[in-house]
Amino acid sequence: MPSTIECPLCKKTLNLPPDSAGQPVRCPACYRVFTLDAPASATTHPSPAPINHDETSDDRRRRQEIEDEEEARRERRRHLDDDDDYHEYEDIRDRRTLHHLPHRSGMIQTLGILSIVFSCLPVLGGLLGLLGIVLGQNDMAEIDAGRMDPLGRSGTQGGRTCAIIGLFLSVAIFVLFFFTRFERFMR
Repeated sequence: MPSTIECPLCKKTLNLPPDSAGQPVRCPACYRVFTLDAPASATTHPSPAPINHDETSDDRRRRQEIEDEEEARRERRRHLDDDDDYHEYEDIRDRRTLHHLPHRSGMIQTLGILSIVFSCLPVLGGLLGLLGIVLGQNDMAEIDAGRMDPLGRSGTQGGRTCAIIGLFLSVAIFVLFFFTRFERFMR
């Protein structure tokens, strides 16, 4: 049958096996280590054996470190709970995954860049530019209406701008090519 003793530091009641006399015991609440002198009984609470002061100060320092760590952990949790930006970010992320269509800003940026790259081939560059502009315009309307993920707004705008630049370059190259050919034809 387990014996009941009391921790000398924090006064917490501990249940120990009957053969724990003479062995070091660590209190789970305050982490103090003490040694039992006599066999513990259910009716008496033995006093702990004398402990040198260095061990007591080490135990107190260890307990203080653990309490400080727990307080810091509680403070971090409290800070995250009180931080409005944290909740706002979580709210945006949850709304995005549950109620919004995914944005296509990467595809629109790719179309815009390809329209600039292929502007030397006016037909291909012009088609890629038109496709990028139309998709970018539709996605911006969906984002403004709240049906598409708002985090894709800047990427969509950038891709649409590149597509406009690519379309203008394609038209300019086509016009230059046409007029140089037309001029040769007229001679």
